[in-house]
Amino acid sequence: MQHSTSSAAPHVLIVDDDEDSCIIYERFLALAGFATSHARSATDAFMRASISPPSAVLLDLVLPDMHGSELALLFRSTPALENVPIVGI
Repeated sequence: MQHSTSSAAPHVLIVDDDEDSCIIYERFLALAGFATSHARSATDAFMRASISPPSAVLLDLVLPDMHGSELALLFRSTPALENVPIVGI
């Protein structure tokens, strides 16, 4: 997991199994002042978000362990995560 920018910045969790995509998203978000971290699977993303809910999620829809729409539904059914904005990519 990588973090960028200060801890006071809004945190975006990037969920994508493609390393190159993660690097591109992290760079653009950092330029806009966001802190970032990434998860390579739905399972990892849910675990990370459950421990520390992000300000928003950038979600790849095709993941190795679960479709992104299923993960979004899991977020919506979890009280601590139900209001986290999710952007599907």
